[in-house]
Amino acid sequence: MLVGLLVQLLALGVFLVACGRLHGHLRRDPSASRVMLTDPTVNWLGYFVVMEIAAAMLVVRSVVRGAEYLGGVGGVVARYEVFVYVFDAVPMLVVVVGFLVLYPARLVREVMRLESIGLKAAGAGELTEMTAFRGGSRGSDPEMIGQGANVGTSL
Repeated sequence: MLVGLLVQLLALGVFLVACGRLHGHLRRDPSASRVMLTDPTVNWLGYFVVMEIAAAMLVVRSVVRGAEYLGGVGGVVARYEVFVYVFDAVPMLVVVVGFLVLYPARLVREVMRLESIGLKAAGAGELTEMTAFRGGSRGSDPEMIGQGANVGTSL
């Protein structure tokens, strides 16, 4: 159990560092991503904040669960319910409220809307970045594959 918690903390730490660096880069230079510039009414950076807060809350929860496990059945964390409420229920409430405010399905609908507008206005070639951002296929067109190779650096 302890090894699993440590692996989870390591993965969350790597995710937080990567997400934080990308968030900082996009905050300093929003023009680095055409996806963000396509429709400025979409709160792209807000979704980053919600993901970062959710990951931080999971870190807090995992640390407390690790302390509970290390303390055993007679340990302080296991004996007092206040630890469960403060370090388990409250962080999960924060995560739920964050995802209710910025519901992820709304972002997916916005990306799909932007893709449909882009298909009508510009053609499929310019949507390579958004399709790759959403995890879609880059297709078998050699030109699109070449464009897709730079997607990671432009986001």
